[in-house]
Amino acid sequence: MTKAMLTKIAAVATLLWSMPASACPYDFADDYLADPNGVADSTPAWNQAMADEVPCLTILGTFRFYSPPDDILHAPAIVGLSLTSSQLVRSYDGGSFIRVRGLSGGRIAHIAIVADTGTTGGLGLSLEAGPLGQASAWTFEGLSIQGWGSPFGTFSWPLHIWGDGGPLPGWRDGTIRNVTIFGHESGAMYCRSCNSVKITGLATHGTSPKVWFSNPTHITIAASDIQGPIQVNAGYVLMSLLGSWSYY
Repeated sequence: MTKAMLTKIAAVATLLWSMPASACPYDFADDYLADPNGVADSTPAWNQAMADEVPCLTILGTFRFYSPPDDILHAPAIVGLSLTSSQLVRSYDGGSFIRVRGLSGGRIAHIAIVADTGTTGGLGLSLEAGPLGQASAWTFEGLSIQGWGSPFGTFSWPLHIWGDGGPLPGWRDGTIRNVTIFGHESGAMYCRSCNSVKITGLATHGTSPKVWFSNPTHITIAASDIQGPIQVNAGYVLMSLLGSWSYY
């Protein structure tokens, strides 16, 4: 990492949550030479950005990944401008795609997370909390997680969002806001040991649009269009459209 990059990191480290995406000085294409036209493999550029622990990263373009990218082990703000202009595309089979396993307090917003046509298996977006509740207080906002192909995608994500809190205290104080999910085989979202997770504006569409929780505590769902059951452990709670539901 160059001295100039270190200077950038120091300058914006305390401004992550107050500045708009356009103010982030780290651009995936310009600073890390990822291909915004979706031809070359963007995995090496992503891995370098994660190794540099950039505090923020602007996604503008369509970026293809032909091999699994490194996990997010710190707490950056990874922010796009719109679902059509900011796309991360998995072009390989299986495995977790965008996976958070690091510090608490990061954000991923205004990005389409896509499984390329003809790919199968894997998880679109996953968060794995550590034994002390690391990777908590993350915000996922304004995302579209989908497969390309048929009207509901290629059905290539068995599961779109996976939140694994592991043993308690689990994934704490998370926020999922205005996230749309298309084309899943097993379910839209699964969360284990989730504690005080707030879900607003979640829309699920596909062959198996259910959302389910294992060992949850204080889960709040509001203003959502979940076209399937909400499963809590072995039981089901059906939620009406644009309704509100809480579990304590």
